[in-house]
Amino acid sequence: MAPQNIIALEEELESTITQLIQIGIYDEKTLEPYGKKLQQLESPSTEDEQNCAVPPPILELVRYNYSVCKRIYDKLLCLIRDMSPTL
Repeated sequence: MAPQNIIALEEELESTITQLIQIGIYDEKTLEPYGKKLQQLESPSTEDEQNCAVPPPILELVRYNYSVCKRIYDKLLCLIRDMSPTL
């Protein structure tokens, strides 16, 4: 996957997840497609690093954006799992 595509996908993912946090209405099924997108992002950055296909500064940016999105995604999942037993 080209670096531009990865960055665009990360920006879309981060924006969408941020909107979900603001709205506050979501469940695991809502988050499922974003988990799949995160998996898609993780794989190419590892392959690009091994093949030296992407310049190191771009790869660092991709890794950083991935980690931000992953943290937000994990936080949302954690909130769902913490709230579910109480409902």
